[in-house]
Amino acid sequence: MTEPRRPPDRRRGAPGAPGTGGQATAVYALPRDTREAWSAGRAACRNPGLLFARYVPIISNDETKGDALQAVRRCLADPELLAACVGRWQALAAALGASPFMATTAWRFVTGLGRKGALEV
Repeated sequence: MTEPRRPPDRRRGAPGAPGTGGQATAVYALPRDTREAWSAGRAACRNPGLLFARYVPIISNDETKGDALQAVRRCLADPELLAACVGRWQALAAALGASPFMATTAWRFVTGLGRKGALEV
């Protein structure tokens, strides 16, 4: 018995969908104005956290998934943004009377993606 024929995948951004030239394109579940702003500026993104946790494309196949992960890997964090983030964190810690400290791990250290707060993203 032969497999039933399936209609072509016409979802926007699906490989082979109209307007894609057969190539997979990134589709984001964002409001139109946000999507337009993100499309215009994503190549200049200097915050890997935005790519990894906030602006994740709808992934329909392994090739698209690999492209999305490579974009995160290529994104170099901006040292000025990192310094500003650390400065805000230090100011918050000081305002709360905390005593920040540094430590060295004995082995690997992996943080979670619990999205506990804006400073962890």
